Amino acid sequence: MSVFNNKKLSVIESKNRTEKKHTILIVDDEEYNLKTLSSLLSEQYNILEANDGQSALDLIKSLDDPSIIHLIISDQRMPNLTGVELLEQSQTIIPHAKSIILTGFSDVDIIIQAINQCCIFKFMLKPFEQYDLLLTVQRALEAYNLEAKNIALMRKLLSLNNSLEKEVKEKNALLEKQYTTLVTIASHDLRKPLMLVQDIIETIQQGITNNSIQSIEDIQEDLTLIADSNSYMSDITENYLDTQIITTGHLKLIIKETDIHKLINDVIKYNHANAQRKKITLHNNVDNTPLLIQIDKTRISQVLDNLIGNAIKFCSAENNILVNTQVKDQLLKISITDTGPGISEQDKQKLFTKFAKLSNKPTGNEVSLGLGLYICKQIMELHKGTIHATDNPEGGSIFTLTLPLSSS
Repeated sequence: MSVFNNKKLSVIESKNRTEKKHTILIVDDEEYNLKTLSSLLSEQYNILEANDGQSALDLIKSLDDPSIIHLIISDQRMPNLTGVELLEQSQTIIPHAKSIILTGFSDVDIIIQAINQCCIFKFMLKPFEQYDLLLTVQRALEAYNLEAKNIALMRKLLSLNNSLEKEVKEKNALLEKQYTTLVTIASHDLRKPLMLVQDIIETIQQGITNNSIQSIEDIQEDLTLIADSNSYMSDITENYLDTQIITTGHLKLIIKETDIHKLINDVIKYNHANAQRKKITLHNNVDNTPLLIQIDKTRISQVLDNLIGNAIKFCSAENNILVNTQVKDQLLKISITDTGPGISEQDKQKLFTKFAKLSNKPTGNEVSLGLGLYICKQIMELHKGTIHATDNPEGGSIFTLTLPLSSS
């Protein structure tokens, strides 16, 4: 049956030819209808042809990208596969393509089945006007474009949502890691002053038990150490709980003019009791002349205390530790030299890394978390200074710090 009303058949020319953005597959077992439809639509659309349902299905499967087909116009009554059966099977390959069924028979059951199973855009009864077909094709492709835009928008929203979820997950993981690191570092730096205070308390309690009361001078010195330890712990706690550290993972320096010689001497004095307890001699070769430089007093104290504390931690009885300073070329060089076990070449490679596990073990069952030198390196770099370790020619290690004397 002819698809058009022959009495009104005319050639419709496009006044303004546009770029062909859509491909239409036309399926009809009558050659005349196939060529007539192709001729009518080919000026505006890319056309593919098939003379029966099975050929159309084979054509769709043979394409590298079947999704180029945006609309299928198919006759209903064809051998092998009906139009509805074709569209039902093609949906598994090109689910978003729109479809128009052409038939010369008014079959309500077929129409209902087609609409329910194949999402038919429109069921057109032959014969029909050219204008009606062109308008139906235009509306079908408009529906395709709208659906395609909605699909693209949904994919974009899904991608953005996945990206946001990933970003939130990564930031939460980073915050959790920073918080864990923060707590670990804080506990590492607070452990030593707490142990010192505990040692002083036990010494006083033992003296009371043994009726061996300390002199006023000794008591005053112990109280001073307790006060200094309390102040030191307060400074560390306030700094490490600073919100900037938690959110950025970076240390925040509070730079002030400081007498570095006095600071070093105070840290040495602070460590004397621990060295004496292990029968290690701590030598002080630091100048008492005031030397003012711009530093974060608390942070540099941490570095010095960590290095001197490490020397005591890994040295044995009768070992020596020497703290020395030297000014040269606008740099202050601070060296901590010990006669302990030294550092292997393998350990030197990971010395300043986080949670480093070294082969040497503390000689007094002290705790070593592998964080101290990592912290020292971060602090020194923030001060535009350096830290490195070398071998002591007489046996042991030399840790050297450099700090610029210039305020810049």
